Amino acid sequence: MAAHYRAPEDAVLVAWIKREGAIPMVRGNVPQFAWTGLTTNRMFGTAQNPYDPERTTSGSSGGDGGLVGAKCVPFAIGTDIGGSVRGPAACNGIVGFKPTSQRSTQKGSIGPYPGYSAPMNAVISVAGPLCNTVEDVKLYCEGLWSEDFFKNNATVPPMAFRHKEYNEALGKKLKIGYLCWRDS
Repeated sequence: MAAHYRAPEDAVLVAWIKREGAIPMVRGNVPQFAWTGLTTNRMFGTAQNPYDPERTTSGSSGGDGGLVGAKCVPFAIGTDIGGSVRGPAACNGIVGFKPTSQRSTQKGSIGPYPGYSAPMNAVISVAGPLCNTVEDVKLYCEGLWSEDFFKNNATVPPMAFRHKEYNEALGKKLKIGYLCWRDS
């Protein structure tokens, strides 16, 4: 896609954040091809990690992660299939959240080129926030999972943010699972 392509109208998420009072400021750098651990391309170069320019911002949404980590923007919206929100969050000292697939909308967003449509059997990416704090992620999700948002987005399940469950989870110890493998 051309680097300076401007969509004829805002995607649903962009229109929503504008209605909520946000002012879109900048588009973060992206790798020329997704599925990489480095955000670099010939047009804009390599995204810089806000803490150490010798380190990566991670791939895919890495430019946005670097902008949030450097406090240039209060939050960003990235897309994630295999870690494209979570990787930049880890590399830039911020919080990233990948909602369940179809819990957010990408209606009106453009893919790698105008007119792109993912194949029917493709793993579906999901839009998720990159923020400085968990409280910022909560604020994003409260606004996104609201009656007003569901009215305009029939493809998103009308399940509101669950305040009771969120507050109950705050007092519990977290169980974190991880996978570690070694080359033998």
